[in-house]
Amino acid sequence: MLYLAYGSNLHPVRLTERTPHARLFGTTRLAGYRLCFNKRSVDGSAKCNLNYTASPVDTAHGAVFDLPEQEVRILDDIEGVGQGYFKQQLRVVVNNELITVFTYFASQSHLVYDLPPYDWYRGLVLAGARHHRFPWGYIQQISHVAAMRDGDGSRSSRNRKLLTQLESQP
Repeated sequence: MLYLAYGSNLHPVRLTERTPHARLFGTTRLAGYRLCFNKRSVDGSAKCNLNYTASPVDTAHGAVFDLPEQEVRILDDIEGVGQGYFKQQLRVVVNNELITVFTYFASQSHLVYDLPPYDWYRGLVLAGARHHRFPWGYIQQISHVAAMRDGDGSRSSRNRKLLTQLESQP
């Protein structure tokens, strides 16, 4: 199954830690969508969401990965399908081919507009965007998203260690 990653799962190392058989299929540009950090998470921070604006000015970017069906179920659990995210299909162009992918969108009940992401989470999204060589302006937009420090030392340490690993990958 083809999965569109746009947040912390953008980096292949991050995603294969969760779904070991994920393989990069390609990247895509999503016209009329905006990447937002407006999904309330159970950890007290905001996570990524794709907002459809229909505006030709708005563009988001994503990476498409091929996942085996049994790992899609694992990812559904990790992402919280039915508990903040819902799964939806999209048609996107990858390698000049129109394909159908699935991705996760924030449920209306979990949208927030005054809660920042943790700094390590924003860092994971940035590492993925840089890995895929998304446009410089897009990377700059992500880097300018206000973020907060995570008060949970062990969670912060674990994710900072992962971030260091991702940033050292080619």
